[in-house]
Amino acid sequence: MSSPPVSPRPAVPAAPAPAAQQSIFQTAWQEWPRISMAIALLLIAGMVDGVGFLHLSGLFVSFMSGNTSSLGLALVQGAEARVGTLLALIGSFAAGAFLGTLIELRAGQFHRSVILVVEAALLLFFDVRNGDFMLLALAMGMQNASVRQVGSVAVTLTYATGYVVNVATRLAKGALGQPREFARALFLLTLWGSILVGAAVGAYLYGHYEVRALWLPTGLLLLGAALNLLPEFRNDLPRPPRRFKLLALPRPPRLMR
Repeated sequence: MSSPPVSPRPAVPAAPAPAAQQSIFQTAWQEWPRISMAIALLLIAGMVDGVGFLHLSGLFVSFMSGNTSSLGLALVQGAEARVGTLLALIGSFAAGAFLGTLIELRAGQFHRSVILVVEAALLLFFDVRNGDFMLLALAMGMQNASVRQVGSVAVTLTYATGYVVNVATRLAKGALGQPREFARALFLLTLWGSILVGAAVGAYLYGHYEVRALWLPTGLLLLGAALNLLPEFRNDLPRPPRRFKLLALPRPPRLMR
């Protein structure tokens, strides 16, 4: 008896290569919306920090490590006015990070656009008020919640110390036989350079236009908010639950039915 004919199995499509096997150029192509957004936001942070540093005579609106060291010096020197200013800057930055995270959790896939619009409004209001420096620190704190990671690389959007450390770390790993780490080091160096270029642009504009120099980062923030409405810029965002509780307490046991 002849065996029944066996129908050929349908061809199974090849699974996409895991991220670890992709070239760094493939990963960069897939991640270009977040890469471009991170670079732009770091340029903005550098511009705002440059304007704030010159306007506040040596204080930072986004670099809280420098403000913390300055706070310690001011405490020892008994400079009460400077201590109050530094505490206000640090507190405003922390409040901005808090509010930005709340927006991130509540606004879902559109949270980045909401954060950037609110940040632009704070910069514009600072220009109108012409002196409320806490608004700049509040805006910079909020910005940290807009982009937290690009591919496998964690990013920060308002300070550069971590980039310097991570560039050196990636270079060390590359020297020990992990060639992909060189490309990651180059990417992190680009992010660090974005802050540098932004600070230089901010200082130049402040020298010519004073606080009106903030009009450029304000416009860039509004442009970024509009771009983040496009699927290419928001398809990487998780969709958190629409409701959340600040405190999740366990229910007490039911003693009676």
